[in-house]
Amino acid sequence: MADCSLTTLVQQSKCFICFSETERLALKVYFLAQALKAQGGPDYTNINVLRQAEQCINCMPLGQEDAVDVLINQRLALNLSAANVNLTTAQLRAQIKCLVCVNRDEMIAMLTLLRCQMNKFIGTGAL
Repeated sequence: MADCSLTTLVQQSKCFICFSETERLALKVYFLAQALKAQGGPDYTNINVLRQAEQCINCMPLGQEDAVDVLINQRLALNLSAANVNLTTAQLRAQIKCLVCVNRDEMIAMLTLLRCQMNKFIGTGAL
C-alpha cells in the first residue's frame, strides 16, 4: 500500500519536477486515460479519440470548470454510496462550514491526502 505521508509524496514525486506545468497536466491526462482503460472504461489513450470525446466539454462557459470539478467529486462520492452528499445548497453549506475557514493551501494539502488515500483503497480492491 502506498504511503501518503508528505515526506514520501514529495520524495517520490521529485522526478516530475523536471516536467513543465503543461507536461505535468498532460501526464495527469495520460495516467487517467490509462487507468480508465485498465478498469474496462472507454479507451481514451489515443489523443484523437480523446479530443473528439472532450470536444463539447471544451465549449464550457468561462469559470464553470471548478463547478464541474465539484460535481464530479460529488458523483464519485455518490457512486461509492457516501452519506450526506446529495443535499440542498443550504445543507451543503452547513456541512462545509468549518472547512471554509481553512486557508487555500491547507485545503489543497487535504485534497492531496484524500486523493492519495482513495488510491490506496482502489489499489487494494477495497472500493
